Amino acid sequence: MTPDHLPRIHRLAEGLYTPIGYNGRGIAPGTVFGKAMADLLAGGKEEDLPLPVTGLRTISSARLTSRIYQMAFTANQV
Repeated sequence: MTPDHLPRIHRLAEGLYTPIGYNGRGIAPGTVFGKAMADLLAGGKEEDLPLPVTGLRTISSARLTSRIYQMAFTANQV
């Protein structure tokens, strides 16, 4: 999940990308991003992706937020 609830496409290394952050809405965006990533890896251009490629950044509250989500999910299963 991303803090602003928007998906991202990151370049992890040359020729290695990751679309992330569907925030619970993964079926439709995952299909679009999957096709776009396949087109890119088959010789397409980054400019043709549905979102610009962005750099990775650390989110200061990620550890606390992750623990809160895990506690909520666990409590919901009981």
